[in-house]
Amino acid sequence: MIEVRHASAACRARTETLARSLTTLPGAVPYEHVRSMSVPGRFDGRVLIDFLREFHPHIERSVWEIAIAEGRLEIDRKTIRDSLCVVRAGNRLVNHLTPAPEPDVATAIRFLFEDDAIVVIDKPAPLPVHPCGRFNKNTLVELTRAVFPELRLLPVHRLDAETSGLLVLAKHRTAARELSRQFEARSVGKRYLARVRGHTTASFTCSLPLTAKPHDGGRRRIGRPTDRSAHTDFERLATIGDESLLAVRPSSGRTNQIRVHLAALGLPIVGDRAYGPPDEPEGPLCLFAERLEIIHPIDRAPWSFVGPPPTWAHATATL
Repeated sequence: MIEVRHASAACRARTETLARSLTTLPGAVPYEHVRSMSVPGRFDGRVLIDFLREFHPHIERSVWEIAIAEGRLEIDRKTIRDSLCVVRAGNRLVNHLTPAPEPDVATAIRFLFEDDAIVVIDKPAPLPVHPCGRFNKNTLVELTRAVFPELRLLPVHRLDAETSGLLVLAKHRTAARELSRQFEARSVGKRYLARVRGHTTASFTCSLPLTAKPHDGGRRRIGRPTDRSAHTDFERLATIGDESLLAVRPSSGRTNQIRVHLAALGLPIVGDRAYGPPDEPEGPLCLFAERLEIIHPIDRAPWSFVGPPPTWAHATATL
């Protein structure tokens, strides 16, 4: 297996060029933005407000009611002001968002590897990968266009906005399709580092299923046996006072899987204000995607990429 731990001179130059271009975030200036969606068949005949609430459960009902009252929603190019109008399968909805600056994000993006097919990036946090919610320009995909103006990098997997670490992106669709197949087949090797509150045994696992849809605030929960299966292996690397440093290997890739599993086990990740205790202090989420093992989508050779651990994983620790 070919292992990459250090960036080449070309990758370091990419990192420096991108840093110089991000002195001002592109989403810092308010701008007009629209979001569109199509009505799936299962919502045919439902009233508009119920469709919006079920299709976007992380957005409060009052937000949609205000948007409708202000005439910012269109259905098939017609402004809608009635939240109880009926939608039909295939209707095209457009939401004209109120001009506003996007929230700040971390910009210390580092390039670890690049060839003609893929790019491996060490993503900082907080930084969303794709446009979503309040983020459109301040995303990894958009920010990296400053050094790849000739192409649009294609993410083939994701990390939460609050999670830092390694992310592989494809330079073209052939590579994206092949890498996507590997992630779907769960053949990609993944290892995370997590710092949690509490002490653990030397190794343990969690196979609790997760809900398919987000609940309040977009959070996932432990589900029923018929919900989405999920499995995570944990290994204690060290104890740090009342906390533990873990190596984490998820064999499935459910949204927020590691965070939900650890919270359910009574071991919330330090800095996790979504799944941790209500009084969790401000600070970085101590979850880092440290290693990725893939089969190169073109030359078919096995590659391993290892990122430098963050400072919270370097603390003096003892087993």
